[in-house]
Amino acid sequence: MPTTNLGRIGFVLRGVWSAGTYKFLDVVYRNNATWGCSVATTTATPGVGTDWVKLVDGSALTFASESDALAGSSDGVVMSPLASSFLANILAGSASMAMDMAGLANREIARLRSYYMQQGQVVIYNRGVKSGCAASKSTAREIDVSAGRFFMSGRIYEVPALLDGTVTVPDNSTGAVATCRVFLTVSGGIISAGITGFGATVGGAGVELCSLTLPAGNTAATDPDLGSVTLTNTRRVEADWPGLILAAASESVALTNIYPDNSYEVDVDIVSAVGGRDQVGQVVAEGRLRNGFVLYATGTADVITVKYTATRLGR
Repeated sequence: MPTTNLGRIGFVLRGVWSAGTYKFLDVVYRNNATWGCSVATTTATPGVGTDWVKLVDGSALTFASESDALAGSSDGVVMSPLASSFLANILAGSASMAMDMAGLANREIARLRSYYMQQGQVVIYNRGVKSGCAASKSTAREIDVSAGRFFMSGRIYEVPALLDGTVTVPDNSTGAVATCRVFLTVSGGIISAGITGFGATVGGAGVELCSLTLPAGNTAATDPDLGSVTLTNTRRVEADWPGLILAAASESVALTNIYPDNSYEVDVDIVSAVGGRDQVGQVVAEGRLRNGFVLYATGTADVITVKYTATRLGR
């Protein structure tokens, strides 16, 4: 973070005046009064010319000591309107400068947090299919799911028989192409299939099996057997899970502020996960680009909440 020399922002007590060079805000004692230098530098005598401002006037009495004059602690001391204005301007200028510098510091801290150190939190869903569980079109705008085995929540579930017509594809009455997704889920120990709304992702709802692309105006009346609907298999298949994982679960992270290059560090902290403690494994960052990276989970736990910090300092 840059540093700035504020210069003098307060009085400097120089004692009894003697011939010499003085600077702005120097305060001296002469002729039973205290004087403040109001210019950058001066060799003038206080009371002669305008380089000095009388801050405290003790002409009505005699100060007990020089320290009293410099401190203005004696009774009956009078401060001139000019001196009051001088002090007010000094204090206002110092306060304004302090506020400006505080604002600069706050902006630099904000820049540090938002650019040099970018933080965020993501969830990695570590789930997929071991075998079977293939989705296919059926009649009456329904989707069937074959028997098989899938994993989520850190364990394996079995679909013992065909899930026949358990998902009904909604009508697309809009004038644009629409996409929805079919998934398997477990609730209360019961396995069932589900379908998302148009444009939605499965997320934490279950294990995604396929996507369905519906043309504009595709309804039960115009396409009762889904002949014009495109079914795309999107299953993540890991036949040997949990012993061998071919494609680790991942989540892409987009950085808010783009770095000038990919020379930055990524630190991760696993906040929580579903599954046994020994299933968590590690979360590693790979594929660094200027505008983001990918987090991979090496273990078998599910719903892994990860806090990340992307840092680019000293470059």
